[in-house]
Amino acid sequence: MKSSNVGGDDTLINQVTLVGRLTRDPELNQTTEGTPVSHITLAVNRNFRNHNGEF
Repeated sequence: MKSSNVGGDDTLINQVTLVGRLTRDPELNQTTEGTPVSHITLAVNRNFRNHNGEF
């Protein structure tokens, strides 16, 4: 089974939305094949409960 995409070419693109605060500047690098890769550190607010169920 082949996936179809709007652009009509064979490139598949994944889209991810991350919500938070960057804790440092993003780093942009390339693999040896030339594929761009970004490294980010993201801080998010979330509730955490300990083993007793307390916040």
